[in-house]
Amino acid sequence: MNNYIWLLKQKLSKYGIKQRELANASGRSENNLSGILNGKSSPTLESFSALLDACEAVSYTHLRAHETE
Repeated sequence: MNNYIWLLKQKLSKYGIKQRELANASGRSENNLSGILNGKSSPTLESFSALLDACEAVSYTHLRAHETE
């Protein structure tokens, strides 16, 4: 498995982000994201960076939601 896929999966797991949430936040289809996470397609460096940014945005939203509970 490529290191970038491993890193992305770790972030999803660490922050409790669902694949659907990341797909929505990044503007990608769930099928496209699934292909990336399963190593069936490779994003460009720019696309991968955008996915990491979307992870951070979703994780921030999760954090803020827990603060208001």
